[in-house]
Amino acid sequence: MAAELCRLASYPAANVTFTTTREVDLEIADSASHVKWQAGQGVRYTSPGRTVSISGGRCIVWTSRWDTRGPDGFLVPPGTYNVSLGIESNSSSFPYVGTSIDVTD
Repeated sequence: MAAELCRLASYPAANVTFTTTREVDLEIADSASHVKWQAGQGVRYTSPGRTVSISGGRCIVWTSRWDTRGPDGFLVPPGTYNVSLGIESNSSSFPYVGTSIDVTD
């Protein structure tokens, strides 16, 4: 799984300070909104997070691997799962953006 925060090429550089060291909230949930996976689960995060300068035309990229296992350690059943992303910073809050992913046998 990957997430990006990009600055348009025509815009000048800007600083972003994240509210926590988590920086991005990336999770996968079933149709009943039960979270099956969350990037960085089990990691302790502190506030505030780092400050990053993003130049025009550049992106910050986060990646995390999901092995299709739920919080119980077992493989999730085949189906469609909702993927959501949230980013919170000192200058703005980016709401969750939803999409889906299909898990097959």
